[in-house]
Amino acid sequence: MHVSDAEFTEWVQRHRSQVKEHGINIVAEGNDDMRGTYAMLDWQGRFYTNSYGYYTYSKPVLEVSVQAPWDEIASGFSEAKFNGRGGLWPWHSTSS
Repeated sequence: MHVSDAEFTEWVQRHRSQVKEHGINIVAEGNDDMRGTYAMLDWQGRFYTNSYGYYTYSKPVLEVSVQAPWDEIASGFSEAKFNGRGGLWPWHSTSS
């Protein structure tokens, strides 16, 4: 199934106000926004990226460390695109 950029944008616009009524804010990201802007770790402890339009995987972090596997896939990670899509969130603790 293929959804065009225009169809995606139209769907988001059509549903944004409906879900906002329930306290949900849609954070819409197209394929280009997402590609190369996530640091992902799979169930085997491997970093992976879709920066090149397909998935590439590092060695598992439990076998070598964290830095070496990150270095394997970091060339495809775009910090500028990450920041541009609002990747930094204001995390805080709500513990009482």
